[in-house]
Amino acid sequence: MKELLSSNYFPFGSQYYRAPSPHREDWENDLKNMSNIGFNMVKFLVQWRWNNPKENKYYFDDIDELMDLSSKYNLKVMLNTIFDVAPAWIYEKYDDASMITMSGRKIGPQSQPHRQIGGLGYCFNNDKVMNHFYEFLGETIKRYKDHPALEIWNVGSEPELTSSMAEMRDYANNLDKMGDMLCFCDNCKSKFKKYLSTKYIQIEKLNESWNRNYTSFDEAEIPLTRNTFNDIIDWRMFFVDTLGKNVEKRFEVAKSIDNGKHPLMCHHVFIQGFPVTSTASDPWNVGRFGDLHGFTQMDDANMIDILRSCAKDKPVISAEMLMLPGYTLDMPKNIDENDIKRLIFSGIAGNQSFKNIDENDIKRLIFSGIAGN
Repeated sequence: MKELLSSNYFPFGSQYYRAPSPHREDWENDLKNMSNIGFNMVKFLVQWRWNNPKENKYYFDDIDELMDLSSKYNLKVMLNTIFDVAPAWIYEKYDDASMITMSGRKIGPQSQPHRQIGGLGYCFNNDKVMNHFYEFLGETIKRYKDHPALEIWNVGSEPELTSSMAEMRDYANNLDKMGDMLCFCDNCKSKFKKYLSTKYIQIEKLNESWNRNYTSFDEAEIPLTRNTFNDIIDWRMFFVDTLGKNVEKRFEVAKSIDNGKHPLMCHHVFIQGFPVTSTASDPWNVGRFGDLHGFTQMDDANMIDILRSCAKDKPVISAEMLMLPGYTLDMPKNIDENDIKRLIFSGIAGNQSFKNIDENDIKRLIFSGIAGN
């Protein structure tokens, strides 16, 4: 692992597989072409719902084949473990798996354009669900830790509360949508009171902060308005703490099985569109863990400064690039080679230590792909 992080090696590639696409008949030709045009890395998504379709039953045939093909064509692999898609059996087994909005609406399970297979909406404070979460991570690490194509474990892909369900974070800017605030399930309410007792220790300290007269932490009420400040701040920071502990546990599980053979990383979602108030997405919180840290890159050079800051001197990487704003059928234009160059070279402008690659390399990669259709 240390050799990779200290070398001049420049991982340059693309995300490729998020089941159920691309289709199996395209895999070998696509990976061969990626290798031929100069890519040296590819990213595959190992998805909890897809690869763990029944309790204690795992389906890894697709990832097995892709890993072997990558090895055949000299492509190193970043494996992303995707956890926001809980299996259907989780929701069937646990009636309280879903997150609950302030207005009382159960939001899971559901699908979104970026998660066609469904499963979004479970609560990170449900310990029974989390036990299965970490079991799946452990099984994935065990299966691929010795595969020759594996290069990096990305065990924290965009950790945030809403799983990119955009409508669930609008209330951060629109008071009329406060009813969509997450999560008000019994598990969150109970753990919040424990969080308060750990933070304040003495009930008098909580009363002083919140202007209350509680006699015990069990009496603490969940805030239902953003106009009383200290209580709602504690309520939202509780979820930042929840996600931080979840990501930390992911690294502990992965490290205990991989034994330092591969770098472990997390990459945070772009914070401009994911307010910490609604999503609990705090790069400085999750950036504390791992051997390197990454981000979902957009067309904003300031994001690179944020990445370096929250990585705390760890190596940094652009884990994925969103080169075009828009959603589903609302795409404003087709990207071209200049869009690609702008995002890639913004990393160099931001003083990232990119080595052994220049503008001619980028042109060669881009235009060889175009020539190969």
